[in-house]
Amino acid sequence: MRRVAPLAGVSAPVIADWLGETDPAKVDAIIGKLVQDGYLERTNGRGTGIWRGDRPWWRNTIRGNALSLASAARPFTRAVADRHIAALVERARAINKSQEYLFWVESVAVFGSYLDSSVERLGDLDVAVQLSPRSGGQEFQERCRERSAMSGRNFSTYLDSLVWPQTEVLMRLKNRSRVISLHDAKQDDVVRTAVRKAIYQR
Repeated sequence: MRRVAPLAGVSAPVIADWLGETDPAKVDAIIGKLVQDGYLERTNGRGTGIWRGDRPWWRNTIRGNALSLASAARPFTRAVADRHIAALVERARAINKSQEYLFWVESVAVFGSYLDSSVERLGDLDVAVQLSPRSGGQEFQERCRERSAMSGRNFSTYLDSLVWPQTEVLMRLKNRSRVISLHDAKQDDVVRTAVRKAIYQR
């Protein structure tokens, strides 16, 4: 559900790749169960999502988005959240100062239960992030391909390799934290309608 959340929609073959499942019947059964339980719904167009093959498109429902935001981390105090926020801001600054990365961290904001001062113990720390490419055109696309090749990673799909320069910035920001839950500030429907507090701006 987390991988579908920021997209306008995805096709069944893409979902199959994410699940590591090669049997179309099993994939259709999984999708059918998610639809039955109210987590996925069919969408009428391809929008700006990921498409592969002539198959129906699917996207998260409101209930599915809520599930994608859920965290398995143990509840933590506001003081712990504050420490994670301070460290996150420092990582954002370090990324933007470095010449290594291909994306800028334009802005970082917190939203959700952290903004409710009456909540002392939090389930996760919801953070909205906006990135932007540092350049454009064919040269930038070539730099992205080179960056992906230099990573030494084995990508499961061509798409994963294309978006690696953006993914690595997000991974650096998160820094393997079980507390922080990152969200796309532009694409995530939940973030767009939420009250946010800016904690970093480039």
